[in-house]
Amino acid sequence: MIGVTLGILFMLVPEFYSKAQKQDVFVSLNPLLEFNLTYLPNGNSFDKRYLKLLVRFDSATTYIKNFYIPDQEHKKIEVFLFQLGVLKEDNIRKIIPLSFSNDQLEKYSTVEVTYQNKSIEKIKINDLFLKGKKISIIERALYFLLTLVFSVIGLFGIWLVVGSVKLHIEHYQKTGETLEITNLIAAKLEGFKYVLRGFKSENKDSEI
Repeated sequence: MIGVTLGILFMLVPEFYSKAQKQDVFVSLNPLLEFNLTYLPNGNSFDKRYLKLLVRFDSATTYIKNFYIPDQEHKKIEVFLFQLGVLKEDNIRKIIPLSFSNDQLEKYSTVEVTYQNKSIEKIKINDLFLKGKKISIIERALYFLLTLVFSVIGLFGIWLVVGSVKLHIEHYQKTGETLEITNLIAAKLEGFKYVLRGFKSENKDSEI
């Protein structure tokens, strides 16, 4: 139980809080000099399960993102290409490999990305997301709620663990023996009742 409790407090709670607090910092990278879509290279051939997006904004820096086609990760790119009139039907494979012409590149004055080590996390062109999305107020509120809920669960778990340890110590001090409870469910119920009593042992000899 202590492992689960610590996992909740030190893994889940920080993760949800981080997501609730996270603010996307988009970097504007203009002008767009290169936009290529191809399949992911695999030795001397290509792995056609993956689309590879390559964007370049200067002579030295290239940003890359791979999309797994069976999971429909490329759908936002399809929407983007439909709006451009580049994609005429629902089959992106017919236009791969794709490279924008200089005339097409000049149309995209607003290109913004969030990235890590030149790997794109989110990218939007002219305010249309090709990868990722803006975190909504509802999503942010949900992450805050999950942070609160799991914080309460974790703290309650710590409280139960402390109560259980104290119960075992008191039993050992009175009897000189460790508390042996073969039924795990019964042990948890007994520990829970002990906590509710304010860490006080039940007085069974109060009545004769």
